[in-house]
Amino acid sequence: MLTPEIAGEKLRELKIFTPPEVVMMIVQHLKADGKQNVLYKANPPLASNHTILKIKKLLDAGKLDWVTDELASLNLLLDGMEKASDEDLARNIMEMARRGWEIYKDDDLGEFRLRITKEAEESIKDFGWSVTNLVGIGIPLEDTLGMLQEYDGLVMTCESSVHGVSKGYDEYTWYLRKFRGFEQYLYLNHLVYLMQKYPNNPPEHYAAAAALYTRGVVSSDDSIKTAGEDILRYEISRGGEYLKAYKESLKQYKRTPKRNRELSDQIDHLMKTTIPLSGTTTPVISKAVDLDSLMVDEFRRDDLGR
Repeated sequence: MLTPEIAGEKLRELKIFTPPEVVMMIVQHLKADGKQNVLYKANPPLASNHTILKIKKLLDAGKLDWVTDELASLNLLLDGMEKASDEDLARNIMEMARRGWEIYKDDDLGEFRLRITKEAEESIKDFGWSVTNLVGIGIPLEDTLGMLQEYDGLVMTCESSVHGVSKGYDEYTWYLRKFRGFEQYLYLNHLVYLMQKYPNNPPEHYAAAAALYTRGVVSSDDSIKTAGEDILRYEISRGGEYLKAYKESLKQYKRTPKRNRELSDQIDHLMKTTIPLSGTTTPVISKAVDLDSLMVDEFRRDDLGR
C-alpha cells in the first residue's frame, strides 16, 4: 500500500508536482467523466488548467492507473454527485482532497507502536498458534477456537497497518498506524509469552497479569509491567504467604497509603474473579479488577530498583 510520500515520488517522476491527494481527486473526477472546468474554476482552484490537462493526458496513456487502483476502496465520488451543482461538486472534491490520504499519516507514535509490536511477536516467535499448542500452555479447550479466530483477524489488520515513509532512494522509515484492536493484539502475544514462562497459574490470573503487562508496555512504564508479571512469579493463587510476599514486593513502588489499601483490596478481589482470556479481555479486566487504574498514575519504581 502506497503512502502519500511514495505516491509523491511516483508523481514527481512523471513531472507532476501537485500534492498526491489533489491528483487523486482529479483522477477520480476525470474517470467519472467529470468536467475539467469544475476543477480549475473552484474557489480556490484545485489545480491549474494546464496541470489538469497534463494529468488527463497521463491518465489516458495509462500512467496513472495506479492512483485509482490504490484508492478504489474509497469511491470518493458519491452516488448523488451527478445531481449536484458545479459549485457543490467542486466543494465536495475539495473536501475529499483534504481528507484523501489522512488515514495513512503517522501520528508520531507509529515507530514506537511498531517496535513494541515486533518485540511482542519476537517473544513468542517459536510458538505455533494452534488448538493443541494453546491447550498445551494452559488455555481451556473451549476457549481455543475463539482465541485463534481473534488472533488471525488481528494479525491481518496489523500487517495491513504497516506503512513506509520514504527517506530517500530505496530507504524508508516504517511505522504502524493505530488500528482497532491494537492493544488486544499485544495482549494476546503477551498472554502466550507469560503462560509459557510461568506455568501452573489460574486462567484469570494470566488474563489480569497479561493486561497489566500490556498496559505497562504501551505506557512505557516498567512498574506496571512488572506488577503484572509478578502476579505469576509469586503465584498468588496459592494465597497465604505467597500473596503476602507479592504485596510486599509492591512496596518498591511509591504510592500513598490510601492507594496501597485500595490495591490490596483489589488483589484480594482478583483471587475471586473469573476473567475471560480473550475477546474483550482488557475492558472486562478494567471493570472487574481495577488494578491498572490504581497503578497508572502512582506506580513509580523506587530509586533502589529491583
